Amino acid sequence: MLSAPAGYGKTTALRQWAATLDRPVAWVALDSTDDDAAQLARHVGRVVQRATGMRNGDIEDAGDLMSMIRDVGRPAVLVLDDLKEVRAGESLRLIRAIVQGAGPMLRIAAATRTRPTLGLARLLAEGRCTELSQEDLAFTDDETRQVLIAAGHDAQPRVVREVTLRTEGWPAGVYLAGLLARQDAGDGRIGAAATIAGDDVYVADYFRDEVLARESPETVRFLLRTSVLDEMSGPLCDAALGRTGSAVRLAEAERRNLFVRSQAPPGQWYRYHRLFAEMLRSELRRREPEEEVRLHQRAASWYERAGRVDEAITHALAGQDKRLAARLINSRAREFAADGRRTTVHGWLRSLDDEALLAYPPTAVTGGWLWALSGDAARAQSYLRVAQAATFSDPMPDGSESLRSATLLLGAALAPLGVDRMLADAEQAAALELPGGPWRPLALAVLGSARVLTGDRQQAVEELTLAVDLGRRHQRFSAALGSAQLALLALEEADPAAEAQARESLALIDQGGLRCEVVAMMTHAVCAWTAARRGDQMAARLHVGAAQRLGADPSPVAFAWFGAQVAVALGRVALELGDPVAARLRVDEARQHLSHLLTEGTLRAQVEDLSDRLAREGGRARLPSAMALTAAEVRVLQLLPTHLSLGEIADELHVSRNTVKTQVAATYRKLDADTRTAAVERGRDLGLLEA
Repeated sequence: MLSAPAGYGKTTALRQWAATLDRPVAWVALDSTDDDAAQLARHVGRVVQRATGMRNGDIEDAGDLMSMIRDVGRPAVLVLDDLKEVRAGESLRLIRAIVQGAGPMLRIAAATRTRPTLGLARLLAEGRCTELSQEDLAFTDDETRQVLIAAGHDAQPRVVREVTLRTEGWPAGVYLAGLLARQDAGDGRIGAAATIAGDDVYVADYFRDEVLARESPETVRFLLRTSVLDEMSGPLCDAALGRTGSAVRLAEAERRNLFVRSQAPPGQWYRYHRLFAEMLRSELRRREPEEEVRLHQRAASWYERAGRVDEAITHALAGQDKRLAARLINSRAREFAADGRRTTVHGWLRSLDDEALLAYPPTAVTGGWLWALSGDAARAQSYLRVAQAATFSDPMPDGSESLRSATLLLGAALAPLGVDRMLADAEQAAALELPGGPWRPLALAVLGSARVLTGDRQQAVEELTLAVDLGRRHQRFSAALGSAQLALLALEEADPAAEAQARESLALIDQGGLRCEVVAMMTHAVCAWTAARRGDQMAARLHVGAAQRLGADPSPVAFAWFGAQVAVALGRVALELGDPVAARLRVDEARQHLSHLLTEGTLRAQVEDLSDRLAREGGRARLPSAMALTAAEVRVLQLLPTHLSLGEIADELHVSRNTVKTQVAATYRKLDADTRTAAVERGRDLGLLEA
């Protein structure tokens, strides 16, 4: 039994197989006239007699046929092609009798789109039946390549793989991809075959003629409307369509091979063939342009009730339900970012416009933090402006006291208007975030940092110490920042307490799983400085390497005050270690950060002090060291452990190949390495690469 949708080459496969046999083949091409059982009996009887040479007299009815079938005295094959054409109950019962009652000499092969009820389960259990499905008939990469070559296409491996994936090995689809490629060859589109889609004219016409034209209007409507779902279940389709009975329809569509495949668990979830779904969606937009949005909105609500927020987000966005999409994204964004799925979160956030953010302002705050921590200062400040313009009277989902307090805290951290405004915003945020609230430790840590930058050291120590105490258990991000700032103050005053503060910040980073977060840059900077002070050069260089690694991607550019502080601290470490080239690079970095601040507080004086120290103490270095690597060179170094070529690294970093070549040469020189492997090993030794 070959059972598969249209275009899977069932008849072709049977003919190729039959040509290899050393026995007669009785080929019955069924059609609608065979719905008459007597006609079917005569049709099959004549073909079997002709093929086997039997002379049993005229076949008038089913009884005559069955008598002949049982008496076939030599090995033979009966092919029943296009079983889908037989629908009448009496004719189907006759075919079932043929299948189950044939004598030992007669092998039967059948091809059909719709899997008939012929008692195959028992035959399969008894080992008397082999069933081939669309998975067995689908083309492999090699078969796809042969078809594309036969169509005159330059079948590059990448194109072949993409065509196989997009068509899911559907033979007719592969053939149509070849036709499309030939059609586009004049335009120089080498990979045209790989772009085959369900709304391409050849593909859409095939599906309309071979599938939709044969179905009832109600079935076509069901197919069109459920095509907006990437996966389907009875309850989901019922909710999206506003009806019942979808589970039965899905099971029937699979049985009838309407390009529907069962997913795990079998019988509960289904999906359409990719190209078929694309065609259906295109047809839905043509026939019912307003319906797609409503279907997505109902699907989003169902997925939310089912607790499947990711899918709910996808449908809310497609259904243009901006408030729901923004609310759902906000509920998952921080969790996903913490799990390393920032790319997914960024994709969601990019899909939201200002109108969506204004509809649910907490997402503007969340997005502002995530863009900032990802090194995208422009987007972070754009989200901040939206949050500042919004109103929101409901409780904040993140536990902030209000939208205003959350916005003030984000504004203080980003400090787009400089250090003075940072202090004012931080003071208000700390006043609004009441004791016991989850965001009070961070508000105090940012306020303490603002005090440091405006020269109020005594008040800074009090607020930073409180931030550490409050955040030590449940807000380690805030506590780690507070401890690092306290260590920085102590280092500037040569206070021995710096060592303990730096160690605590590092412990908090480890306990909080914050090793890859921007905040850890300052922790490693103060740890490097304390190590250099006690003469432990190796530990100092390891911490510098870790800070450089963290500052390469993402960059701290969104927090210009923070980036400047870290650059100054690393510059002081470089001087302690006798590396003026690295110190000079840190001065340049600090000045670049200062250029983004309208008011600079004490930062300008710190940068100029470092520059003066460099002029007095710097001397000349024989060779630049690893501490003198730029952020761009560190980014290149991080890709050297991969198998990417220099050209591919350039594509990854969106720069030219010559730029990458220059950066690699500089990296080798600063790491004192002469090969890619040596550079990677040296980078790992110095903390510039994750071990």
